Amino acid sequence: MLTSWFKKSSWGKVLGLYNTAMTIGGIMGIMLFAVIAQNWGWRASFYVVGGISLVVSLLSLLLPDNKKLMEEQGAEIAAASGKEEVVQVKLNAVDTAKMVIKNKALLIMCLAAGIAVMTLNIGTTFASIYYVNVMGMDLTQAAGIVALGTPIGLIAFPLGGAILDKWYKKDRRARMWMPMICIAAAALSFGIGYKFALIPLILLGTGFYNLGNTSFHTACHDLVPVWYKSISYGVYVLFIQLLGAVGPTLGGFMVDNMGVQNALAMAMCFFIASSVLLVFAGALYNKYWSAARAAERAAGVCQE
Repeated sequence: MLTSWFKKSSWGKVLGLYNTAMTIGGIMGIMLFAVIAQNWGWRASFYVVGGISLVVSLLSLLLPDNKKLMEEQGAEIAAASGKEEVVQVKLNAVDTAKMVIKNKALLIMCLAAGIAVMTLNIGTTFASIYYVNVMGMDLTQAAGIVALGTPIGLIAFPLGGAILDKWYKKDRRARMWMPMICIAAAALSFGIGYKFALIPLILLGTGFYNLGNTSFHTACHDLVPVWYKSISYGVYVLFIQLLGAVGPTLGGFMVDNMGVQNALAMAMCFFIASSVLLVFAGALYNKYWSAARAAERAAGVCQE
């Protein structure tokens, strides 16, 4: 919906704010749940959270109908270009599957994003153990250090989105170049930080990663014709969920075999692999971007 409401040139800022809102909501939810559970019991927490969710679900009915909005936008574009009507695109499973399989830029990007999330999950799963076993902290101190990553993310999401929008105006491949640079920087920062027990560098790594994360969300919608936006985003989510789920198990295997400090430092090699994949995705980006816009123009719904 957001990418239908706003121009491509502002997607980074808009989706960066969206990601920030989700982070803030998550923090508020945890705090609210804990306060209610402590004062009125854990069952009351579920009732309150469930009630809020129900209210928000009902309020979502007031949001604009995205399909209707896209039809109206298409009609406006058609009228401006002198066409009588907009071509109605009918989707089917076979054509959709072919689109996904043939879109190499999308698949490589999704694979890179999935590997990046997998690597991040290794770090988040074993960070507390690292602080306790390697740096001699107690659990409260370790949890406090881990929690510091949240405000860093709150700053990095919108900042990264704003930088992305400015870069995108000069080069569309910024959708791939920015996460490539940010993930490589995160690998370096995390790797040195874990190897030499430097907490500022570990926290900085979180900032670098979040700085480039919004790029993936925007690229999913940029690389396909507008009628495939939900499918392409679903493919992205599938990759990050499946590969992300591998992270804790893979991290546990590495920790068992080389110790938590070496495991976390060596895991950054996966970040490097993700960054290299994004180089290839960037090289292909303009080809698939142009093909997507050509298909939209043929249907009379192109808004560049």
